[in-house]
Amino acid sequence: MQKTRPIATHSTAALVCLAGVLTAAGCQSGHGAHTTKFKEEAEARMNGVKAATSFDMAQQQFLAGDLEKSLQSVDQSIAFNGTVARSHVLRGRVLVEMGRLEGALASFDAALAIEDKNADAHYYKGIVFERFSKFDDAMQSYQQAAAADPSNPQYPIAAAEMLIDQGRFDEAEAALTPTHSTFQHNAGVRQTLGHIASLRGDHQAAVRYFAEASLLAPGDPSILEDQARVLLTLDRHGEADALLRRLLAIEECKDRRDLEHLRARALLSLDQPVQARELLVKIASDPAHNADAAVWNDLGNVSLMLKDGYRLREAGQRLMALTPDRAEGYLFLAIWQRDSGKLDAAAKTLERAVAFAPNDATPALLRGMILADLGRPDDAHASFAEALRRDPTNPQAQRLAAGTMQPTTGLADAPIEP
Repeated sequence: MQKTRPIATHSTAALVCLAGVLTAAGCQSGHGAHTTKFKEEAEARMNGVKAATSFDMAQQQFLAGDLEKSLQSVDQSIAFNGTVARSHVLRGRVLVEMGRLEGALASFDAALAIEDKNADAHYYKGIVFERFSKFDDAMQSYQQAAAADPSNPQYPIAAAEMLIDQGRFDEAEAALTPTHSTFQHNAGVRQTLGHIASLRGDHQAAVRYFAEASLLAPGDPSILEDQARVLLTLDRHGEADALLRRLLAIEECKDRRDLEHLRARALLSLDQPVQARELLVKIASDPAHNADAAVWNDLGNVSLMLKDGYRLREAGQRLMALTPDRAEGYLFLAIWQRDSGKLDAAAKTLERAVAFAPNDATPALLRGMILADLGRPDDAHASFAEALRRDPTNPQAQRLAAGTMQPTTGLADAPIEP
């Protein structure tokens, strides 16, 4: 008879052996040094990815103008990885836009603690110092930015513009001149030198610099605008008009009423009053710009030239409402009243013009002419004498006060200066 094997005995022995193996394994259940290092590196990589994602989101939100969300995102990026300088720079830029300048300065300092040659951190730190009116500190920051990135003309230009704002034109030019050879083909440098020349009153040099800048950056609207303005100053109205037409054809400038106003003035000087009036009426009809007294003054003058009584009266009334303590509106209205045969009303309106322009002979001269038309020679002579007192060199006042000239001149059709 075959004997059976002692299964229970073998099973017990196997369990004992297995228990021993498990016990030994249990004694070594912690991670080894290699495993721990791998885990830490993996977590660091994951945090880096999360930090980069949050940074990209923060940058997009910043560019979109959503500052609160941008700040939250960049703070999250720094929480994942606080050793990236650009994250602190972005945080500082957000805080600058929010007006929290002290916090911005701390963020830029944090970026520089990580990367001491970070040009952007130095540059934006300079902007903060400039807003604090710490101009020497700002200049030092701009210089450090330029030293960190010598290829970027933005930094010396920023230093020059700060000096220009302070009226330190020689220093501003010096801030650009050493780098001018390096950036001789940079439009921004030429444009800034043009600003310096213009502020010094050297408009010929300014127009030359702006022309050079325009050749280097032919599509830059700000350069075209600078050119047009200085050409108007030099009475080169045809060239200015051509540039202004180019500007107004650019999508971002097509609704610039200030440029249309400049063009209207150029057209007036080019003896094109009808086109000028068309532009001025357009500007004056815009609710966003119909409170600009200079526009109404120009519209009044062009209406005088074109004998447009409706627009002349409108300009006078608007100016009287906008600038009730200035003479121009009363003069325009008085001329319209005179032309409409309302001489008594015109004389009364001119009393206010005379009072509001104590150093101007024009209102008193015009009032004297109207008083003469009303048959009041003594009052007319007194008004002419007042005009002469205000401007003893005025030849019309001299002749009218002396009685050697009849009070029938074209004075009422002359341009009225604001």
